[in-house]
Amino acid sequence: MITTNFFLVKTGQKTAVVRCAVILNKERSRFSTGIRIDVKDWNQKEQRLKTSVSKPINGDINQQLSMIAGALSRSYLVLKENSEDIRAKDVVEKYLGKYVRKQTFWEYTTEFVENLEHKINKSTGKRINQNTINKFNQVVSRLKQFEADSRSKTTWDSFDSNWLNRFINFLHTQGLSQNTIHKHYKALKQILKQASAEGVNSNDKWQLRDFSVAQEKVQNFSLLESEMKVLEDLDLSGNQKLERVRDQFLLECWTGVRFSDLDKLSDIHLDSDTFKVTTQKTGTEVYIPITEPVKKIVRRYRERGEVLPPVISNQRFNDYLKELGKLAGLNRKFRKSYTKGGERIDEVHEIWEVLTSHVGRRSFATNMFHRGIPLVNIMKITGHRTEEEFMKYINVDSEMSAKMIAKRLRDSS
Repeated sequence: MITTNFFLVKTGQKTAVVRCAVILNKERSRFSTGIRIDVKDWNQKEQRLKTSVSKPINGDINQQLSMIAGALSRSYLVLKENSEDIRAKDVVEKYLGKYVRKQTFWEYTTEFVENLEHKINKSTGKRINQNTINKFNQVVSRLKQFEADSRSKTTWDSFDSNWLNRFINFLHTQGLSQNTIHKHYKALKQILKQASAEGVNSNDKWQLRDFSVAQEKVQNFSLLESEMKVLEDLDLSGNQKLERVRDQFLLECWTGVRFSDLDKLSDIHLDSDTFKVTTQKTGTEVYIPITEPVKKIVRRYRERGEVLPPVISNQRFNDYLKELGKLAGLNRKFRKSYTKGGERIDEVHEIWEVLTSHVGRRSFATNMFHRGIPLVNIMKITGHRTEEEFMKYINVDSEMSAKMIAKRLRDSS
């Protein structure tokens, strides 16, 4: 229940206006009752006027203050019946006739996700893609699981560092990796930020520094150009399925396009050194290099009277890619360390076991960097906006960096 206190703000004048403070969950909201009284008649301990035969009006004012307290209590009960997220300010606004009902967390979040498919990404001018929608659906699903598991209702006031720690621990019990947890956290913060901007969420504890989730540096690998050559020279004349996967993967390795943009390469002009691609993910126009290895692959299909093979699903492509890598003997060791379920896991794989379509794009960026191509040129193709972001993406260790510097110094001397 609420607590109602009446008080005066003394200004040295003989009269003052009675003010009221409504306290709920340690929050306070004040307003003026508009009732002016003689200061000398006020009993602050009783929060009422002293009554006397000579001043019968004081009794009427006391009754009026009691009626205000009763009306505030009724306003609170009405709000509580219809909503879970009640603040002291809401009770006062309800009493004053200014209250506008705010959506609960679940009402707002449900509407937020439902409206995503109709929204436009301001940076691309295009509709929000399905992968982004899936990301928000996933965090909503996890939040509902957590609410059921913890047996506590999720309200706007829930979101503080203690709640976040319990949510993270829950996600660890679900066996999620640290970076998947970070993705859920980022999606949740986007919902809270939007709700705050719209005035629906008045809790700002989620903006504090301790409301955060660490992101783990992902350890990835890329193919060496010598390994790409092994794939290129592999005789797959009797296996059309793997031949097509091999060729599409090598196109990624030599152009830097994402898997989602592979189908756009069918229109490559063999008499040109560049080709413009409008990327599906960001809607950005980029120019990719049309080098001899790319022309060789495209030319082979056109000589057969074919266009480049149709792109299959990413999951099937990755399955076939592992089969291809094993057949080609791509058995270089790759160590991967990450946190999952709250525990540190160290794994050693042969690279064919963890070969995916995205390795092609990463291989392009890494190998071009190793060749000494300026970062700004590579980033124009890959779409990375900052050098810091790009350097996290490619695979360059300190020894390789030292060798590159030494080579540059030799070449310039």
